[in-house]
Amino acid sequence: MVWRRQDGPRVVLFLHGYCSPGDPTVSEIESAAIRAGVHVHVFAPTAPTGPDRVDPYNPRGLPSWFRYSTDLTASVPQQPDDPHGPDVHEVLYGTHGLLAYTEALVDEFGAGAVAIVGESQGGVMAAFLAMAWTQSHPETALGGLGLVRTAPHPWTWCDLAEVSHGVPWPTGEGRNPPSLNTTIAVVLGQDDQVFRPYASLYALGPLLENNPAVAPSLTGAEGGSLGNCFVRVLAEVDHVNQPQEVFATLFTDLARG
Repeated sequence: MVWRRQDGPRVVLFLHGYCSPGDPTVSEIESAAIRAGVHVHVFAPTAPTGPDRVDPYNPRGLPSWFRYSTDLTASVPQQPDDPHGPDVHEVLYGTHGLLAYTEALVDEFGAGAVAIVGESQGGVMAAFLAMAWTQSHPETALGGLGLVRTAPHPWTWCDLAEVSHGVPWPTGEGRNPPSLNTTIAVVLGQDDQVFRPYASLYALGPLLENNPAVAPSLTGAEGGSLGNCFVRVLAEVDHVNQPQEVFATLFTDLARG
């Protein structure tokens, strides 16, 4: 998406949720953008599928960006489930991985025309991808980052560089990410029981250190404050309902950047 009003197409790389490719559909996402007054072209790759994606919660190996070995959604306070690290690393850095996919879109449309958007598990992956892009292309800002009904995993803030065979991933200590020099929009659901808003807001903390929230938000930003991150918690929205409202809100904020 061309949030900086430059010429050329407006492009979204959309990452779907756990075992749910096509939900929402490309046409639904593009329709929500039109409601927000912008026109986008959505690319929606499907996550890996098959035996390599079988886990206790996905016995059929339906498409997922990474596998899980726990389900901590009911924990109090809610704790994040660790992704299977090799899955994340391969999806990011593999020959046909998301970083290469993003580079291809940038080559075709220009970096400022490309926004990464992810929902649920796809949002976790979108945060990983945004940090991997920043690490690999520190001088080239993308056109936006959208995180929908999700929370970045703590590993997002660790060293995402490629590692040698047999070395655990990720490596290094966690660190606050730099300014992404682009618009970031976060849309959460007040009634979401999968990614509870308080857990999502806590997980976003490192990102907000150098990418301040813009009013109106739930992070204490005041009217007229400078920043590049919009944070919304929508009333009467859970993990799956009202996709048009959710994505229209996302695109409205991304277009304000």
